[in-house]
Amino acid sequence: MRERVLTQLLADVLNGSVVAEIKKRNPRYLRDDKFAWLNESVASVNGQPLENIPEIFGVRLSKYFGFVTAFHGSRPNSASDFLNHGLKLSDTATLQNRAVDLFGDSENLRNAILDLRGSYERSNNAGIWLCVTKEAFLQRHDHYLAEGSEYLSAIAGRIGQNVKLRAIGTPVIVECLVPNEFLDQEFWHSLSCDIIEDYFIKLLRPSAKRGVNTLCMRITQAIVPENILCIHEYSEHKRSHKWADPQTGAIQCAEDVIFRPLKRRIPTAYSTSTSK
Repeated sequence: MRERVLTQLLADVLNGSVVAEIKKRNPRYLRDDKFAWLNESVASVNGQPLENIPEIFGVRLSKYFGFVTAFHGSRPNSASDFLNHGLKLSDTATLQNRAVDLFGDSENLRNAILDLRGSYERSNNAGIWLCVTKEAFLQRHDHYLAEGSEYLSAIAGRIGQNVKLRAIGTPVIVECLVPNEFLDQEFWHSLSCDIIEDYFIKLLRPSAKRGVNTLCMRITQAIVPENILCIHEYSEHKRSHKWADPQTGAIQCAEDVIFRPLKRRIPTAYSTSTSK
């Protein structure tokens, strides 16, 4: 679908001759020069002034899509919270009270909260962080599944209570629709660059392995229950592994957690309404 959208929205600039020129150039680094190779190819082949094609594509994307499918990793006590209330904005005051309920009021806890004031608190309060792929939370940001709220996890880490936090709740990834008006142009530009890069990697290096897309967004408006598409639940499995220290030869041990999807599907307001 992404390939179709790119060729459709850039049909006036990305023609067969431009693609042939790009194949001839075969740029080594697709993104590092801010797609100068693409802008130059379009300008030289089409005989037009040099333009920022990713920026143009980003603006067109923002007008093309009414919603974007996105994912939010969490560890709620019950998935019904999302079914009944959707995705609510993070509230640091509420999370501070929850920390007191979980860990007890103490000087260490109060100091941890004070330590997190400023930029960290501002970036987490009154917002929701989401990614454009589910895999991002399974391979790169699995700490959200392990401990839930990043702010609450940071408090727990400062007072040595992460183990207790990991014993509470169920790991889930919430799939939802984010309305176009919730997203700024910076997001659309980043998405534009991702789609262009994916397209030309497949075209120029078909055997290359593409990493997980970790593009994220911060929105400042809540997601209503009707826009919750699906709630993906996971089970946790501990895995131990050993290796020899390359300098001393001593055997080192570590344990990590992998998340495996449960087969059951939780009905949402969206899935119920579309099945009627």
